[in-house]
Amino acid sequence: MSRDRFLQIFYSLHLADNSLEPKKGSNNYSKIYKIKKFIEISIANFQKNYKFGRRGSIDETMVKFKGRSSLKQYLPAKPIKRGYKIWSLCDSITGYLFNCRIYLGKEDVVDNETLLGERVVLTLIDGHNFEGKHLYFDNFFTSFSLLEKLKLQRISATGTIRADRVGIPSQFALKEKMERCEYKSIVTSNFVIFKWMDTKHVLLASNDCQNTEIVRISRRLKNRQLIEIDCSKAIKDYNKFIRGVDRFNQRMSCYLFDRKSRRNWLRLFIFFFNASLANSYICYNQLAQNKLSYLNYLVSVAESLCSGAERVNRGRPPSDKVRNAASPQRAAELNGQMHLPVIGTRRRCAYCSTKEAQVRSKIECSTCKLAFCVKDEKNCFFEYHQDFVRIF
Repeated sequence: MSRDRFLQIFYSLHLADNSLEPKKGSNNYSKIYKIKKFIEISIANFQKNYKFGRRGSIDETMVKFKGRSSLKQYLPAKPIKRGYKIWSLCDSITGYLFNCRIYLGKEDVVDNETLLGERVVLTLIDGHNFEGKHLYFDNFFTSFSLLEKLKLQRISATGTIRADRVGIPSQFALKEKMERCEYKSIVTSNFVIFKWMDTKHVLLASNDCQNTEIVRISRRLKNRQLIEIDCSKAIKDYNKFIRGVDRFNQRMSCYLFDRKSRRNWLRLFIFFFNASLANSYICYNQLAQNKLSYLNYLVSVAESLCSGAERVNRGRPPSDKVRNAASPQRAAELNGQMHLPVIGTRRRCAYCSTKEAQVRSKIECSTCKLAFCVKDEKNCFFEYHQDFVRIF
């Protein structure tokens, strides 16, 4: 498939019937109507073809978009500062995108006391059996009410927590002078809270009160010296398993397929297209004996998709004489005859000459009566005949 043909198909892409779009203000109205069905099918396939592991992480993913859209968000602390915000649930080990939700802006909710982060987490795991699994998230999502609701579902959860959250003892939340990697912990009600000094104070909350084991971890000081220190296993596990969404984002950014467009939903389509490739790569490596790198996997997928595509010849349209000679019927007639390069009149090459770059040659085929280039660097005579006739 030629590049022009690909772009023609790409820019004429539609995923929904615009004439059936509900009016703004109606019950069925959706800001992502034009791509909503495609997203639902993609997420359903993500969940159908993968068995979620024991640990998962929840974080936000940004899809770059600088155009005009009511869904566009601005997050100055993120590498992608402007675009669509997507809440993502990924496997902590593989980075597989299991579930996600596009942030559609302020919602009208009945329970105004429930935090947005809490609603996001409960929505992402709704309808799935996560009993016995462990979830990790940052301080935007963590609250004691969320940890309590997850514990009732027998789901363990650990996350950094803000010092002003309801339920944290005020004296414990105060900053105090601590050595780097020093930590303290207290148990309140059904939760355990850790205070850890990294480059700054970090508060960590968990509903797994039995996870208080002490382990040894490596840390490097300012003078580059590597030391072994004591640390809570809950903190070590959090640093290890919180990166599931980061693994997904990293894989997506390596070989990103992206195109600019005035249609604001097209970036979301490209995101889920790339997510499908990233997820299918994980499934492939789990099943295949010979594992591939992500680049080689994408190349193999592209070659498979292009193998059945119709080849489009570039250059000037062939003359009637060339078209007749290259037809299957004419090829069958000429296949039993001898094709030899002979000296003739100087004419344009029937294979490589174009209107912009004309190439002339005195060599012609004794049977086809067409001129071809025969040089050290290229042999148009052979290239033209090898597909449909036998050269003697």
